[in-house]
Amino acid sequence: MDPLSALSVAGTIIQFVDFGMKMLSSGVQLYTSTQRPLSVNEELKLVTGDLQAVLVKLRANACPENSNPPAPSPQSQAEIDEHRDSYLEICNNASLIAGELLRKLSDLKVKDGKHRSLQTLRAIIRTAWSKEEILALKERLSSLSASLTPRLLLKMGGNIDATRLSLSSRFDTLDTQTQRILEAILSTKESLSQEIVKSLASLICRSECINEDAHHKTRQMIADLRKGIASESTMDAITAGVEMLNVRPEKESQLRDVVKRTILEQLSYPHMTNRYEEIQEPHFKTFDWIFCGAEQSDLPWNNFAEWLRQDANIYWINGKAGSGKSTLMKHIYDSRHTAEYLREWGHKRLSTTSQCCIASFFFWNSGTDLQKSQQGLLRSLLFQVLDHNPNIIPLVLPVQWAENYNESLTLKHQIKTKIWSLRELHKAFERLIEQQQYQMSLCFLVDGLDEFSGDTEQLCLLFKRLEERSGTAKFCLSSRPWVVFQENLGHCHKLQLQDLTFKDIEIYVRDSLQGSQAFMKLANRDPQLLESLKVEIMEKAQGVFLWVEVVIKQLLRGANNRDSIAQLWTRLRSFPGELYPLYNTLLTQIEPVYLEWASKTFQIMRRTRQLELDPFQKTPLTTTSKFPDSVEPQQAPPSVSALPLTVVFLLAALCDDAELAGIQEMSKEELEMRCEDTRIHLTARCAGLLEVSVPKGPASISQGSMIVYMHRTARDFLEKESQWSKIISCTNQSRFSPDLAMLRASVTMLMSKGFSQINTYTGELSSSIALLGMSQHQKVFKVGFNLDHLRIAEDVVIYAHHADDDDDDGSIDDQIKYLEVYNTWRACWIPQSPHITANFKDNNWLLGSTILGLSGYVRSILGNKIKTRQPEISGALLYALCSSEHFEPSVPFPKGKMVRVLLELSSNHVYSLPHALPRLKAGPRWPAAFGALGNIQKSGSTIIVTLHLVESYVAVLEEFLAAGIDPTNISGKVPTDYLLCRKSFEHDLFYELSSLKGSVTAGTLFYLAEIVFNRSVRAHEVSSHYKSETSRKRKFTDESEAGESSGQSEQEGDNSHGVESGTKNKRLKPLVEQGVVSELSDGNDVIFLAERPVHRDQKVEVKENN
Repeated sequence: MDPLSALSVAGTIIQFVDFGMKMLSSGVQLYTSTQRPLSVNEELKLVTGDLQAVLVKLRANACPENSNPPAPSPQSQAEIDEHRDSYLEICNNASLIAGELLRKLSDLKVKDGKHRSLQTLRAIIRTAWSKEEILALKERLSSLSASLTPRLLLKMGGNIDATRLSLSSRFDTLDTQTQRILEAILSTKESLSQEIVKSLASLICRSECINEDAHHKTRQMIADLRKGIASESTMDAITAGVEMLNVRPEKESQLRDVVKRTILEQLSYPHMTNRYEEIQEPHFKTFDWIFCGAEQSDLPWNNFAEWLRQDANIYWINGKAGSGKSTLMKHIYDSRHTAEYLREWGHKRLSTTSQCCIASFFFWNSGTDLQKSQQGLLRSLLFQVLDHNPNIIPLVLPVQWAENYNESLTLKHQIKTKIWSLRELHKAFERLIEQQQYQMSLCFLVDGLDEFSGDTEQLCLLFKRLEERSGTAKFCLSSRPWVVFQENLGHCHKLQLQDLTFKDIEIYVRDSLQGSQAFMKLANRDPQLLESLKVEIMEKAQGVFLWVEVVIKQLLRGANNRDSIAQLWTRLRSFPGELYPLYNTLLTQIEPVYLEWASKTFQIMRRTRQLELDPFQKTPLTTTSKFPDSVEPQQAPPSVSALPLTVVFLLAALCDDAELAGIQEMSKEELEMRCEDTRIHLTARCAGLLEVSVPKGPASISQGSMIVYMHRTARDFLEKESQWSKIISCTNQSRFSPDLAMLRASVTMLMSKGFSQINTYTGELSSSIALLGMSQHQKVFKVGFNLDHLRIAEDVVIYAHHADDDDDDGSIDDQIKYLEVYNTWRACWIPQSPHITANFKDNNWLLGSTILGLSGYVRSILGNKIKTRQPEISGALLYALCSSEHFEPSVPFPKGKMVRVLLELSSNHVYSLPHALPRLKAGPRWPAAFGALGNIQKSGSTIIVTLHLVESYVAVLEEFLAAGIDPTNISGKVPTDYLLCRKSFEHDLFYELSSLKGSVTAGTLFYLAEIVFNRSVRAHEVSSHYKSETSRKRKFTDESEAGESSGQSEQEGDNSHGVESGTKNKRLKPLVEQGVVSELSDGNDVIFLAERPVHRDQKVEVKENN
C-alpha cells in the first residue's frame, strides 16, 4: 500500500475513535457555534455527516483492489499478505462501528417543544443505547485504537522512510511545511514509537484535501437551514471539537503554533539570561576597536570584523581574569555591527540575502547547574535560534515535535516538564547547523568556558566537531588562557584581551577621575596629577580592567575623604599589581571593630548562594568528580531553592533578638531607610568585595535589591580554604551559624508589617515544601493569604533543615523558638488538619517537620506537648520518614539524627506502626528497601545518585544497627557484634556506582547497597571465624610446647620478657620455613596462610607463593 495512504487511513481511524469515545462520554461538547447554541437536531446532523464522510474514506481504502501495490522491499510475500489482512480487518471493523453509530443516529430526531429532558445530545444517545451497550462500544473503540501498532503501519507502508514517502503519489498534495515535517521525522534514523506514528497519521489525515466536499456538506446544510443563505462566514461559525478529516488551515496553523510554543517552553529554564543581565555595560567608547582593523595595532591579533565576513568558524577571545572578556562579549552581542557583518558573510556564501541569528550563552560557575553545564548551554542556544525562527522547530526537534503534536490534539493539553538528555540536545544542535531548508547565518557567542563545570577538553572538542559539520555557523568563544584551551583553540583566529585594552583603560581612568568633583579640586592644585596617576595606573594594571575599577573606587574614596595629593599617591602605591594580593590588602584595611560583622556577612552570602542552587544537596552526578561524566540526569531539577540574599534579609539576619521586634513593627518607609543604612555598611565594612546590585533605570536601592560579589575572582578569593579559615575565625567566640541567622531573618520577614519585597510564587502549590506533610485537599489558604509569602516560608524550612545539624544546645533552643513563631504564622493562614491517626490534630506541623529532619523541634513537641502518645506517634513518624517520598526532587534525604530521635522516642512501637497515613503509601521502612526494590520502582521513583544520598542512606542504616534493629530482609540476622564502618561502606558503594554506565535509579542504588552490605556482613563473619581459629591454633601451639618452657628455671622466668621474642621466633621458624605461617612484627597476630581472612579493613602481612 502507498505509505501515505496507510498513514492517512490510520489517522482517520485514530480520530474516529477519539470522536466516538467523546460522543459516548458525558460532558464533552463536540461542536460549538459562534452564532448561537446548536440544537440537538443540528448536532445530530453534524455527527451523521461526519460519520458518512468517515465511512466513504474507510470503505475506499478497505478494498484491496483500490490499494496501490507496495514497492519492492525485503519483506516476504507472506509477511505482506499477513499485514495487509490485519490492516483490512481494522478498516472493516472501523467501518462496522461507524456504520452502526450512523444507523442508530440517523433514525433519531427530537420534535420541537417536546421532551425537554431530551434536549441534549447526551440524553439522545442514552435513549439509543443502554449503559451496557455504550460500555461495549467504548471497549470496541479502544481495541480498535490499540490494534494500530507502529509495526503494522510501517509494514503496510513498505517500511516507510523519507525517500519512499517523497515518492508517494499523494506526497505532492501536501503543503510544503507538512512535507518538510514528515521528512524530518522519518530521517531521524530512530525507531518510531506508537505516539510518533499516531502523530504522523493524524498530521497527514488533517492536512490532506480528500473528501473535502463531503466533510463540509452537513455544515453548509445547517447554515442554510438557519440563515436561508449559504455564506462561508456562517459555515465557519460552526467548529468541531474533534475533527475527523481535513481541518481548516487556520485551525491547523493554530495547533502547530501551540506545539512550537510548548517546545520553546520546554527548552527554556529559570535564570537563563541572568548572567547576561548582570554584566555591566562597557564604558562609553570602550571596546569599539573590536570592529576596526587589526592592522592599526602592532600586537598580533586576528581582525574580528574580517572573521565575521569570512568563512572561518571559530574565534577565541582569551585574557586574564578580570580583563573584561564578558563585557566585550556582551558588547559584541549588542552591537549592530555584528549582524551587519554576518549578513555580508551570508550574502557572499549564498549569493542572496539570508536570515541572520545571533545567540549567546554566558557560563557562570556561581549560578545554577544549568548555567554552568552543557545542557544549559545547548538549551539556551537552541531556544534563542528557534524562538527567532519557529518554523525550523520540527526540523531540529522532529521527534519532540511529533510527540507534542499528538498530545496537543487532546482537548485539555498542558505543557509538561521535559527532561532533556545530553544526547537529544547534541542531535538537535547538529540538525540545526546542518539543515538546508531555511538558509540562515548563525553566530554563537559563548563566554566563560573556564566556568564550565564539566570536562573543559570535551567542551572544546564539542565546538570543534560542530565547526566541522557546519558551513553556516560561527562560534566566538572566550576563556582564560588555560593550557587546555591553548591546545584546542590556539590554532583558531584569536586575540589576547589584556594586550588590547590600553586605550580603553586610559579612557575609563580619565573619565572616572574627571567625573569626581572631590578629585578635580586636588587636580586644580597640580595640573599634572591626572596624567601622572593615569600613567601609573595603566602600567600597574597590565590590562586587567577589574584591577583598575577597584583601584579607582579606592582613590575616589580617598578624594571624598579629603586625602591630600601625597596621601592619594600613598594609597595608590600600597595596592599590589595582582588581583588576589589586592583583595587581601583591601581586607586588611577593614577596621577591627567591623571584622565580625564582615565575617558574618561573608558567611551568610556564601550560604545563601549554596542553598539557592542546591537546597538539599541533590546535585546530579554530572557535577561530582566521584562518578563518570557519561552519566546524564534523568530527573527534573529541584523545584525549590532558597531566595537570593537581599538587603532586607541581610538586615534581619544581622540584627539581634532585641531588634527583631522593632523591625517587625516598622512601616515600609522606615524599613527602606534601614535598608539604605545596611547598603552603606556593606560598602564600608566588606572592602568592596560585596555590593548591592542596582537595577537598570531610575529605581533606587529597595528592600529587594540583591547582594552580589563584585566579581567572580572576589568570590574565588574569599572561598579559598586558607582565606576562608581566617574569615570564619572572626566569629569563633560567638558560635555564629548562617543557617540560624537566615532562619531568623525569614521568620521575621513573614511577620513584618513593612516588608514589601515581591517574591512571586511561580511553582506548583502542590509541590511546595512549606506544605510538606499535607494531603492535596488540605493545601488551601484562608482568605487574604499572599502567595508571595509562600516563597519565604520555603526559606524558613530550608534554613531550619540545615540549622538542625548544629548540636549546640543554644542553637537548638533558638531553632525551636523561631519555628514556634513560624508555626503561629502557619496557623493564621493554613487550616490545621488531621494526619497520622484519625483523632490527632496536626497543630504542630509534625509530619512535615519530620520529613524535613527538624529533629530538635520534633523532639520538643513529642516530649512536651503530646507526651502521652509519644511512642505511638513517634513510630508512625518514623514510618513516614523512611518512605520513598524522599526520592522526589524537592524533598530532602532523611537524616540519621532524625531517625535516632524517633527510635529513642518510639520505644516498642517501631514494629507496630499505625496504618492511617493518608498521603504516604504503605511500604517497608526506607533502610529496609533491600527487599522493596519492586515497590519503589513501581512508584516510578527514578533518582540521580548524589554523594549526599549515599551518605544519608549509610547514616540511617547505622542508626538502626546501633539501636539493635536488623533493618534488612536478608536471611539470618546481622551478628550482634557487627559494627558498620560508615566510611568503608560509603567507599565501597561509591566504587560500585562508579562502575556503572548511564543513569542510576533508586532500584540500582538499593541493589548495590544490598550487595555491599551483605559483603560487609560476610566479611565480618569470616573475620570472626578466623580470629577464633587463630586463637585456637595459637593455644594448641602453646600447649604443645608447654613441656619445653616448664623445665626452665625460676631465674630464666624472671628474664622472660627479654627472651620471649627470641623463643617465639625459634618456635615459629620451622613453620615459617615450610610456608605455613608468616611472622609479623611485634604485637601482631600470626596469620595461617592456608586460611587467610578476606576482610578489606584487616591489615596483615602475607607471604605469597609464586
